[in-house]
Amino acid sequence: MKQFVEKYSGKLLPICARPGMGTTALALQIADAYTQNTDKAVVIFSPRLTKEEILDRIVCQRLPFDYYGKVEKNDLSEDLQKQFASEKEKVAESKLQIVEATEMTDDGIKQTLADSDNVGLVVVDCLDAFEGRVSVATLEALATEVNVPLIVVCQAKRAVERRLNKHPKRRDIKIKELSKVPTVYFLFRRYYYKMDADPTEAILIVDSKKRVKIQLKWSGCRIKYDQAVKSVLTD
Repeated sequence: MKQFVEKYSGKLLPICARPGMGTTALALQIADAYTQNTDKAVVIFSPRLTKEEILDRIVCQRLPFDYYGKVEKNDLSEDLQKQFASEKEKVAESKLQIVEATEMTDDGIKQTLADSDNVGLVVVDCLDAFEGRVSVATLEALATEVNVPLIVVCQAKRAVERRLNKHPKRRDIKIKELSKVPTVYFLFRRYYYKMDADPTEAILIVDSKKRVKIQLKWSGCRIKYDQAVKSVLTD
């Protein structure tokens, strides 16, 4: 974790893919790992998911709970409900600050961070959903000012689907300004395009001075990448 923070402090770190690849899942895993390994706060700005939805997803990442099959349908036994509620309380009481940012603008994000103490990491999920109300220039300035890694979840254009291997590149990022930052993480799962592919197979493409591929394993029911945090934080 220390290596990750030192590497990206003061910088934007986009996590980009086509919708449904698991960009939010990876961002939440990094955020949760950070809160469990430091005494600093993590601020998550979410224009799409509610605070309750994010807490539920993090609990499913921590415990072997099926989010879509059980939790979302409220189909847990009484004992599992108690276990889930106990873990959710721990997450809610951690240094995780979740901001439901449906109508938030540049000024709102600036003010929220100004009012937050001891921030060590910021996550914006997903920048596209702000529909231009939050700018890349503002996020870059805030990352520098607060001197923390600022993770930005963003989408790749549909044009990537016309490419033979379907691997996204910088020119595929919908928000053009994000393509110019030093490092971009791209997520790719072949199963997204071919139903006969291994649904657990996943690749994290680290696009920096070189493009490096890290093999991951996707757990769809828990909405997480197994071993992802360890791989990402030591890339």
